[in-house]
Amino acid sequence: MLKRNLRTISIGFLILALIVSALFAAVPSTTKAEQLPDNMPAPISQSTTQLAEPTLFQDNFDDNQFDENLWEKIEVDGGTVDEKNGRLQVTIPSHDYNLTKEGYWGNYSQAGYMTKCTFGTRTMQGFEATVNVVELDSVMEVSLMVSDQKITNLDPINASNWYRILKIKDTHYPDRHLAMVERRINGGPVSVIMEGPWFFSTGQLKINISSDVISFYENGILRYTESYALATNSCYVSIFTSSLGCFFGTDSFDDFAAYPVNVEGEPSSISISTESLSATAGSAVNVLGTLLDSNNIPLKNETVVLSYTFPGAGSWIPISSGLTDIQGNYNIQWMNSASGTFTLKTQWSGDTNHLGVSNTTTLSFLPIKNRQLFLLESNSTVDALAFNNETSTLSFNVTGPSGTTGYVKTTISKSMLNNSETLQVYLDGKQLNYSVSALGDFWVFSFNYYHSTH
Repeated sequence: MLKRNLRTISIGFLILALIVSALFAAVPSTTKAEQLPDNMPAPISQSTTQLAEPTLFQDNFDDNQFDENLWEKIEVDGGTVDEKNGRLQVTIPSHDYNLTKEGYWGNYSQAGYMTKCTFGTRTMQGFEATVNVVELDSVMEVSLMVSDQKITNLDPINASNWYRILKIKDTHYPDRHLAMVERRINGGPVSVIMEGPWFFSTGQLKINISSDVISFYENGILRYTESYALATNSCYVSIFTSSLGCFFGTDSFDDFAAYPVNVEGEPSSISISTESLSATAGSAVNVLGTLLDSNNIPLKNETVVLSYTFPGAGSWIPISSGLTDIQGNYNIQWMNSASGTFTLKTQWSGDTNHLGVSNTTTLSFLPIKNRQLFLLESNSTVDALAFNNETSTLSFNVTGPSGTTGYVKTTISKSMLNNSETLQVYLDGKQLNYSVSALGDFWVFSFNYYHSTH
């Protein structure tokens, strides 16, 4: 791909050389960045509007770490749950039991996860939750459940209102292992509304709620459907095992996801930008922005989830969440302890009337000396970030889709640049306008450009 030296930033003894290119996603072509018109200021805080991504929440457990911001642990009567080997492992201990033709008794244990937050189940978008059962060799059953109560210190079926689909080993007839659908409404008895041989011990479990109809799938095959009977407009989602002591050992889930079924509703927008009072490794980065509806009216008291990823990670890693204030603003802090390039994402799942939305920005941390870093933010993809000590030159490539506006915001220590007025930004040999502000012991420079085909 052709790359051209499109930006040279002179900062006294420091020169920032930006080599900017872009890829047009639909047609293989090379693009360059163009200067914005002189009458268009380059804001320090950038924002873009993006439509909803298909997932509201997903976890493939590859980080092997329990995230208390997203999950609650279900661990009852000795049952334990851990993320290991890129899976969610549930373990049941051995208990005394009695198993006869007339029935069975003994201690049940439970282990699994329940979502920290609820999901709208009566929204215009609908709702769907899925999880893969990757092992069912030892425990008695594995379940995917939606319920209106958060119960983690008892068997989740103690909730008053719920549905679940499960794979279960038949305790009387080992050759008749089953897929089952059960429900409990308004604290009444547990009802088995579908029972039949499972397709296989492993595979996907799915619950779909759309247009007041709830449907249950095992391994991609519809097993049962009926009118949705829960009065609540939102539910928690649980993935867990509940087993007798004669079914002990460890089995596992993988690839949980919750997402809207439809993509209809009023669009919303979310902006994202960052600020930091330090450019050293381990310093706090504030991620902030505003959530608005299609009429630019703030959406208040809504939960925004912050995640990050980096080249080679393969998935989004949740960090934390925060509520929007009366003006729709959110501010979430991230403690970064490593150099490199990271992509941050803030996401809102939507509500009854609005589509969910997400937005991303890229942060690059480049160590120079004495743990001092350049902190660079961009809505373009940043790569090849490097610093030449001999020439005091910082260079990098930014790429983005043709026809879009890109921006770069870089934080530079005042110890490296005493006078911000000495900064000069050039694009294709022409001087480029920029904005500068003081933030503690740092200068924050920001400028915009177009990605265009050439």
